[in-house]
Amino acid sequence: MLAATRTLLADGQAPTIARAAERALVSEATAYRYYSDVQNLLRDAFQWPGLDGLLSELRAIPTVEARARRAAEAMTRLVLARQAQIRALIAMSYAPGGAEKGSATRPAFRLPLIDAVLEPAADRLDAGERRRLQFALSAVIGAEAVLSLKDAGGCADEEIVTTLGWTAFQLAKAALGPSPTAGERA
Repeated sequence: MLAATRTLLADGQAPTIARAAERALVSEATAYRYYSDVQNLLRDAFQWPGLDGLLSELRAIPTVEARARRAAEAMTRLVLARQAQIRALIAMSYAPGGAEKGSATRPAFRLPLIDAVLEPAADRLDAGERRRLQFALSAVIGAEAVLSLKDAGGCADEEIVTTLGWTAFQLAKAALGPSPTAGERA
């Protein structure tokens, strides 16, 4: 089912339980025993195998700015590597009503990345500032920014990685101001 769903996405087709079952050569009844809705099927089919390792890596980076750069670069590389699937997911999310109820749901990989990026800034931002920075980073750490630079900007892949990493770093730097010195942290 999962491989069939990934193939449907790569072919630009909106996955449904029925389509995935047909492609996987299993009965629809069997498919529904494992997946009651397409959101769960998409979540399981579209995984980021190195996400947990990346989150650990981010938490080991001391500054928010450097974490933001690394998160943006990693997300950009994921999007570039899975463009066909991601473009299909985005197209589904904009289709009126979707193929099935809830089929417009997309994986939210950027959310845990941004949470990990902002952990060291918990005491430096009030709730409103944190929310604004989360939104700003969401605009950079995600498929839309990557595809916009690729399609409308005509940027090469490595230029996109560098540009979005730099942008995330600059956003975090501007939002946080100067980093506290060791004496100010105490």
